[in-house]
Amino acid sequence: MNHESRSRQKGKADRRRYPLRARRDCRNRERSPGPRSQRSLRTRPARSEPRRNCRSPADPRPARRGGEDLAGTGPDYRRVGHERDCARYAYCCVGGGSVGDVTGLAASLFKRGTPVIQIPTTLLAQVDSGLGGKTAIDSGGIKNIAGTFHSPVLIVADPSLLDTLDQRQMSAGYAEVVKYGLIGDPAFFAWCERHGKALIAGDREARMHAVRHCLASKARMVRGDYLDRGGTRTLLNLGHSFAHAIEAAVGLGGLLHGEAVAIGLVLAFRFSAFTGLCPETDVDRVAAHLSSVGLPTRLDHAGVRGPALFDWMIHDKKNVGDELVLVLVHGIGRAFVSRALDSSALRHFLSVL
Repeated sequence: MNHESRSRQKGKADRRRYPLRARRDCRNRERSPGPRSQRSLRTRPARSEPRRNCRSPADPRPARRGGEDLAGTGPDYRRVGHERDCARYAYCCVGGGSVGDVTGLAASLFKRGTPVIQIPTTLLAQVDSGLGGKTAIDSGGIKNIAGTFHSPVLIVADPSLLDTLDQRQMSAGYAEVVKYGLIGDPAFFAWCERHGKALIAGDREARMHAVRHCLASKARMVRGDYLDRGGTRTLLNLGHSFAHAIEAAVGLGGLLHGEAVAIGLVLAFRFSAFTGLCPETDVDRVAAHLSSVGLPTRLDHAGVRGPALFDWMIHDKKNVGDELVLVLVHGIGRAFVSRALDSSALRHFLSVL
């Protein structure tokens, strides 16, 4: 079989698997922080016959965590539901993690499951939230308490889109990059120590390496525990129990998610050292690196007191009944899931911060 025949057969197989190619898409996009990336995507469509048969009713969404609520999915259903061939729609999300969560949830619920395409435009979304199929919204101040699993049929992670972000957005997303090294890859954390500043400043090679490495790492963890039942995927929550509590305590607009994650990563290491699990030298190394790229590493950077976090943490979605579940560490690259944690130890730790 020659190359042309193989290409034709592959194309037919792709069309059977993803029948949305020559049909319509309902695009959700953020109003910020990357309007230049959205303009470039709108003005440079693919030169193909299927693309000319597509319509893209854009639906701008606010680029903030407060956009993650159930009301944010409603306009999509009202508009798309009036179309006679709405079963042929695909949702296409152009933006960061917040709009990706809401769009993914809307797609998973509409018609009991509609294809979704993710085009992440932030570093955080490219290396983490854009892959894995988790969708979620907040409710009652509790982070990501309601959601579904609905994997995209296509993810387009283009590091050149990161040029539209300011340094604060890049630094915040970088916290999720560092997380992968802290979970199980000390060599990658050492790479971050050498190249992190260049990545944030705009080094294309460093950005490409980080995006590829993080996506490959997450794919491996998700593959073995897609539904997040306490296996490898749970390790991706390193620092996030603290981070979500910090975000809830600070309130809307106080911190970017990645900034809260940076503090949460340091707190996870500090609590591990507090309970005798992790050497203090590793805590200092993690805090020093995150601080060196301009990320907050202490609660006072967020204007939050430690005791205020406890009530939020006991409602974390990873907990099982009265059982506290935290991702802790034995050191850099040695994360593990701690179950049946003594809540009094956590309360005491937070009280002395």
